Amino acid sequence: MTCPEFLYLRDTAMYNWKHRADAVAGCTKCGAEWRAMKGVCDCLFMKLQEMKRNNDPTLQKVKKFLSKKKGYAVGRCVIYYRRSKNQTKIAKLEF
Repeated sequence: MTCPEFLYLRDTAMYNWKHRADAVAGCTKCGAEWRAMKGVCDCLFMKLQEMKRNNDPTLQKVKKFLSKKKGYAVGRCVIYYRRSKNQTKIAKLEF
């Protein structure tokens, strides 16, 4: 199951995941998962913010995707996001 509006991120995410996994094979303390996905998560969060600012009807498709994935109707999404510990205030996005 995919969300077509974010398919452009899939290749980058898969490449980063494999590259990072190969680079830190066997390491359990370096945060390889976050380091591999940080850029993709940033892009996803920024794209969702842009969609909300522009009242993009695609947000309804995102909710529909999440509803299918979760198995129940998603009426409201709330995302809290902090890119790093240096970012003092956690960003909140609600749509």
